[in-house]
Amino acid sequence: MARPPLLEPIALDRALARGWYRMRQSMFTCRFLTRDTGLFSVVWTRLPLDTMVLRKSQRRRLNRIHRDLRVDVGPMVLDGEREQLYSRYRAHAQGDRAPSLKETLFEDATAVANLPVTLTTLDANGDPDPPGRNLFDTWEVRIRTPEGRLVGLSIFDRGQSALQSIVGIYDPEWARYGLGTATMLIEADWGRRQGFRHHYSGYVVPGLDSFEYKHDIGSLEALHPTGGVGVGGVWRPVERLNTAMLPAARLRETLLHVARGLDRSGVANQLRLYPPYRFVQLNRLQERALGEPLFLEVDQQRGGPFRLGVSMDIDQGTLQLDLLSRGRDISHMISDVSPDSPFLPEMHVLTRIARMSTAETPAEMVRLVRAVCRRSA
Repeated sequence: MARPPLLEPIALDRALARGWYRMRQSMFTCRFLTRDTGLFSVVWTRLPLDTMVLRKSQRRRLNRIHRDLRVDVGPMVLDGEREQLYSRYRAHAQGDRAPSLKETLFEDATAVANLPVTLTTLDANGDPDPPGRNLFDTWEVRIRTPEGRLVGLSIFDRGQSALQSIVGIYDPEWARYGLGTATMLIEADWGRRQGFRHHYSGYVVPGLDSFEYKHDIGSLEALHPTGGVGVGGVWRPVERLNTAMLPAARLRETLLHVARGLDRSGVANQLRLYPPYRFVQLNRLQERALGEPLFLEVDQQRGGPFRLGVSMDIDQGTLQLDLLSRGRDISHMISDVSPDSPFLPEMHVLTRIARMSTAETPAEMVRLVRAVCRRSA
């Protein structure tokens, strides 16, 4: 997560194009999402506005809204009317949302433990942004009844040639108008008319239906990973995405390859989800603790305070065998994975006692694990 003291419009464009996105008054990026059902890859998306064409169903929806309601676009206003709308929406939509609209847009120091971050840098003073300071050029789509009641609101930021959509809320009594998707469409259509090139609405997650609504606004492009070190990739149509090459799939398949080899050798092992990897990365503890979201626990039957763990450096493509020790239990900081998940999540920070070995291939790692287990038997 990066919190620059100043963010020029062109800098926002460049960050969005590399797979970074707004989180309150910072920019963040991530590659993974953990859930009770396992580990998933994040796929950053955008809508090219120069080729945007509203479908018939979209035109029909927007025509109905413009006929029955009042729509306008302008700079963001944060007031009691908008907070009341957010409260009604939050009670209806539920889920893991900030307590207020203000806390959605501005810093909340108590929430940082759950951020899915990969990098952390603070400003010169290391202080959170004061309430009311806005690093972004923030605008809003407002939808009101003919009498003036606010029933729909969508907040977005302007770059030099790109828009990023932050949050859309609506009054549950007006849900029949599909205002959540409609406000994103209005953002994008407004941006197209104003000469913006791209509309960014964050990420989708293949395998999780809760993000599929983002496809409703048009033919999205996805940031396809190219491999190697760092964040980035190539923007191509989302239909050309090879899900087998996404980080979560590569990580899971490689570790399962090791697991199958150990099974054939009679070495006990268990693939485990590791939600504390976010805490490790946020606090830059990768040199001292396991920092990957999935690992293979080996020879669990040995007991005692230590355990062997096989993990994969997704950037380098290498496998590591570490001697690990259970540290701090941070399950109280983790809201997206239950300790009872069938993927047996490890909720303690795993401290690295020693790096036993590294390997380039699963077969080589199987041989190394077998040798270590024989020596310690």
